[in-house]
Amino acid sequence: MKHFQYFNLCSKTLAILTMLDSIKAAEPNNHAFLNPDKQVKDTPLSSLKLKNPSPILHSRKSAWDNAYIGLILGNTSGSTKHSSLERGNTFLNSQSSNLAFNGPEVEFAAGWGKTFDKYYLGLEAFYTLSNSKGKASQTVVDGITNSSNTLISTVRKKNTFGSAIRGGYTINRNGLVYGKLGVISTQFNIGITNRHTQDSSLNFAINSHPRLLGTLLAVGTEVQLTQRLLGRIEASHNQYNKKNFTDTPDNTKSRFNPYSNEIKVGLTWLLK
Repeated sequence: MKHFQYFNLCSKTLAILTMLDSIKAAEPNNHAFLNPDKQVKDTPLSSLKLKNPSPILHSRKSAWDNAYIGLILGNTSGSTKHSSLERGNTFLNSQSSNLAFNGPEVEFAAGWGKTFDKYYLGLEAFYTLSNSKGKASQTVVDGITNSSNTLISTVRKKNTFGSAIRGGYTINRNGLVYGKLGVISTQFNIGITNRHTQDSSLNFAINSHPRLLGTLLAVGTEVQLTQRLLGRIEASHNQYNKKNFTDTPDNTKSRFNPYSNEIKVGLTWLLK
């Protein structure tokens, strides 16, 4: 009986040792299991890099987050309402005409902008050379003296400088739709001549070169053509302050109230 109990105890002990040995053999990496910190330390950093990094962490810089210079060509067409008031000894003669002008122009621009998510805000300065001009004439009969006078008006838009704020919205990272609000200063050449129609004698003449302040309103779109080259199309409206003229010897007062509309296309170069 004692021998049987001793044999049973030895069998159970052997079974336990065999099970423990099997568990040890089945462990894939006992060293790593007991020392997990060492496994991380021994791992090369290159193996920890993400194969597909997040686009948020590695987003491409927008083309409009840069300073730029530009060359822009366009055409300007405008009109000014010209009114003249001539005071004589016994009469008051008022004449009014619409004077249209039209012609090409070239613009040099420089600016800087920044995108905020898909929204854009920037500042632009520009200088424009223009060769738009116009001429109009009008004949008015004086009801008192039964004589007629011919009013000849000429205008030429010469150069403009100004600055504007650009605000817009980017489309698919390669396009921008924007609006522009700014202040401009334009030099005009203005000529006014009033002559008697019958004998062409001169009543009065005014020749002036005023620089008029105005406001600029524009809308446009810009697309990225290459990594550093952008193309632009823009339409703008310029409204100028009124200008009064006085010819003291003849006691004549004249007023110009010009505006202009412009269509422009151009290229801008990013200063990366």
